[in-house]
Amino acid sequence: MPKIFLIIVSVFLFLGVFPVEAVLLDPATGNKSANAEENIRIIASPFTSTDVVARLNLRFDNATVLDFNSSFNQFGTCYPSGATDNATNVCVDLTKLGGSYIQNGEELGVVRVRWGSSGTATITRLEGTGYYNNVVLNEQLGVAGSYVIGEIPPTALEFDDTTIISILGLALIFIGAGLRIYINDSKYEKI
Repeated sequence: MPKIFLIIVSVFLFLGVFPVEAVLLDPATGNKSANAEENIRIIASPFTSTDVVARLNLRFDNATVLDFNSSFNQFGTCYPSGATDNATNVCVDLTKLGGSYIQNGEELGVVRVRWGSSGTATITRLEGTGYYNNVVLNEQLGVAGSYVIGEIPPTALEFDDTTIISILGLALIFIGAGLRIYINDSKYEKI
């Protein structure tokens, strides 16, 4: 029984370290110069092998969206004019010609941005960001990219849920191993 529990906990911790990312950014981090322009590639990471629509709803904080380009069919879904972007967001549904499936690692598009003032810039996946496979929309929300503009500001350590769960899981494993060693040692002392 203890071995099965240890295996289950280890698998859970291992999988928790690698969250699924709906879209990947290239680059997703880095030091940037204020007011500099840069292209950011948006890379596909579909949830299933049958995803046919990539839905992007990205917010850019401390960065200005200059334009968005993609080789996919584009449907602006957030703005009345059918536009795919504005100064702070990219919101578009993307499909391939002929309705073929979106492949892992494909370039969904390129966003050209101008970095803002010194501090931190983020790109956040908002509600609706994910993949549709003709049945369900699999969403993935949260920060997709974080950049330092200008000098690196001092920051406190921040722990997300995955980090906290991983640390607690490892602590339980070490406590269990310590108890096991203590119990085994105490058995040998009685002999």
